[in-house]
Amino acid sequence: MRENYWNFFAEAWRVECYLSARRKRAELWNAIVTIACCLASAISIADWALTGGIRLAFAVATAIAQLVLAVNPNLPFARQIEALKYLLPELRAKLVEYRHFFHDIDLHGYSDDVIALRWQSDEQGFTALCDKYIGDTVFPYSKSLALHAETERNDKISTGGSFV
Repeated sequence: MRENYWNFFAEAWRVECYLSARRKRAELWNAIVTIACCLASAISIADWALTGGIRLAFAVATAIAQLVLAVNPNLPFARQIEALKYLLPELRAKLVEYRHFFHDIDLHGYSDDVIALRWQSDEQGFTALCDKYIGDTVFPYSKSLALHAETERNDKISTGGSFV
């Protein structure tokens, strides 16, 4: 039963690593879109003012950039950032609890029944926590992020790393 709890703990840790990497990628895309739209607006306005060129083209470019900035909070990566902003700190706190219990298994010599009850309870709590914050937010699977998360988790496990 100890191995089953370890597998649950390791998988929860991998999910945390994956979601952390997903948040970094979403924040990068959010920054790229914001900077691109701001630059498009600024360049269009400056060129319009300085050269007085094709006014319609500059007006359209500025309008599109402003429209993208207005809908930015509803874009998928912005919704992912919002969900993960609250999920990750609570998930990390849960991982600390899971780690303490795993170490307590040997220290206190818990029976298989106690470990099974705790494993079931923790698994349900983990699922409920993810459902609470993620809800209907879509997180497309990324093979590169999954590989990164697996590598990061394994590195942290081998070095006794932290969850932060």
